[in-house]
Amino acid sequence: MLTPKLVEKLIDILDKNKIEVFDHYSLEDGSYVILVDHTILVYDEQANVLSVSFQVSTDPELVAIFMMSIGSVDVKVELTECFHYAGENKLLTGEEARQAFTKNLKDNVVQKFMEEQSQLHVLSSSECYRA
Repeated sequence: MLTPKLVEKLIDILDKNKIEVFDHYSLEDGSYVILVDHTILVYDEQANVLSVSFQVSTDPELVAIFMMSIGSVDVKVELTECFHYAGENKLLTGEEARQAFTKNLKDNVVQKFMEEQSQLHVLSSSECYRA
């Protein structure tokens, strides 16, 4: 299947704005997927609609830069639900994505705190080397 001209134009615009395109491919229904850092784009050529989904952790400033970058393309843009990778090829969306991201964030904070406390204990309870 040939790549639609609009998809080629989008990829060029993203490249010019130093937004890395990881992959792009067509789906069986005729739509076209572009995978970008923190973003999934799905272009429906028949409806001339570009659906944009951002990773739940994406900084709003990056979202603004991204949206301004693709603003010159003559296509209807729809923002869809955010997403979060949950491992093992599982993709969560919407509120489920936000909850999983928040849980991961909390778990990481607790883990980091425990590591620091362990390091402090080792340092405070062992004799230091003296020259």
